[in-house]
Amino acid sequence: MKDLYRRLGIEPQSSDEEISSALASKPELGEFSSILLNPERRAQYDETHHILKTIGILRHHLGLDTGHSWFLDNCPDFTPRKGPAAGRGQAAQPQADAQRGEEKRAAPTRAAAPTAEARPGKALPLALGIIGLVAAALLIAWLML
Repeated sequence: MKDLYRRLGIEPQSSDEEISSALASKPELGEFSSILLNPERRAQYDETHHILKTIGILRHHLGLDTGHSWFLDNCPDFTPRKGPAAGRGQAAQPQADAQRGEEKRAAPTRAAAPTAEARPGKALPLALGIIGLVAAALLIAWLML
């Protein structure tokens, strides 16, 4: 899925006039008008946009925004950008993070219980499991109404 707002260079809260102006300045993106200028379709898109943006931010904070995954293959627009042009209000510091990682690996460690930080591959399944349980509980509650 594409981040239509990012590609048009506008904010999700933009008015129809601002969207029309952005579409006029980028005619190659004219197909987006059927989604963003239709109130019903835009509401559906905005809900999905919010969810995918949240997943992208979560993956970035967990250090899972590299390597192969369905999310990066299908929704690359929702992965926070690295470097100085990182997402609005979110300054990414990949070099500083890399240096800290090198320091951690270089420093001698004593035997201790592994933490989520030491096992980043375990954090995503745990988070997805919790999200799945919450979704299942909400679905069951909704079905019982």
